[in-house]
Amino acid sequence: MDDAHWADRPSLQALIFALRRLVADSVMAIVAVRDDRAADLPESLGTLIRKQTGTVLRLRGLDEDDLLELAAAMGIDGVSAGAARRLRYGTQGNPLHARALLEEFPPSEWGPDQELLPSPRSFRRLVQDRYQACSEPTRQLIDAIAVLGSHSRWPPAGQAG
Repeated sequence: MDDAHWADRPSLQALIFALRRLVADSVMAIVAVRDDRAADLPESLGTLIRKQTGTVLRLRGLDEDDLLELAAAMGIDGVSAGAARRLRYGTQGNPLHARALLEEFPPSEWGPDQELLPSPRSFRRLVQDRYQACSEPTRQLIDAIAVLGSHSRWPPAGQAG
């Protein structure tokens, strides 16, 4: 189950129920979750994973060499070490993000080094859909935070507007 932290509680409970009953069978289940969201999962899932038969693997993002290899495998030539470093910083080495960016924008279209990397169309649509689903006060708060910047403190953002 990829991105288990996005699953609804009934689905997670169904997964836990099934996995508990499969102890006699040879079954491998892979549950992927972001480190910063693991606390959102039911404690019973964590307990099940940490049992004798469970293993927790912490995956790192792709490094610059990995990203150069990814670009080459995608048939994208001429990605410099500097571009790979910028891609690593801008995507935190996330393979899905890096691939989407490389597919849509060649490094020559990324703009100056001090600018943020462009956002792939699929990511823009996802954010737009989530933004549109928010209430008007929530969108106003999001807008205020966007103006104040990603490192702003919440109280000033909540008072803006």
